[in-house]
Amino acid sequence: MKTNWSTLYTELSLQLKSGRAPEVARRSSAALKKVPKSRPFWDLLGAASIQTADFNTAVNAFRNSAKLDPENANSHLNLAHALESAGQAEDAVLVLEELTAKEPKLAVASYRLGMQLARLKRFPAALERLETAKKLDPKNPEILNDLGLLQKTIGNSERARQALTAAVTADSKFFQAHNNL
Repeated sequence: MKTNWSTLYTELSLQLKSGRAPEVARRSSAALKKVPKSRPFWDLLGAASIQTADFNTAVNAFRNSAKLDPENANSHLNLAHALESAGQAEDAVLVLEELTAKEPKLAVASYRLGMQLARLKRFPAALERLETAKKLDPKNPEILNDLGLLQKTIGNSERARQALTAAVTADSKFFQAHNNL
């Protein structure tokens, strides 16, 4: 019987959403032995591995996904997340820097890079990236909130208040910003 890869992918995606990550990881791995150039199955394996805290497998899966489709920004974002989860923060920064160089108008890439730099306590570079993300997506309450928290961390109280107020204005139901004001 011939395998319908599209049907299998859909089935595994639904299983992943329903919390069956170990089974999805096992079945994705099996599928990849037959279709090793299938980026969607590498993405499924990576996502399932993140959920099961198998971060090294996630890194490997997302690296393969990014190699198969180097222009796919989500593959690079997923790889950076897996690297960070695996404790490879510097490598995550490199992936995100490469992505922001290729996709300078991708707000989420600048945001994620800024947050990664902030976790590494590289505050001036983090601030620059979060400001870039804010310019690209000025009404994103998550970006504004985290920009406000970073401003607060580095002692810019007035700018922190402005960013947090902007987050609340952008989305009055974004309670994190309310709590951080």
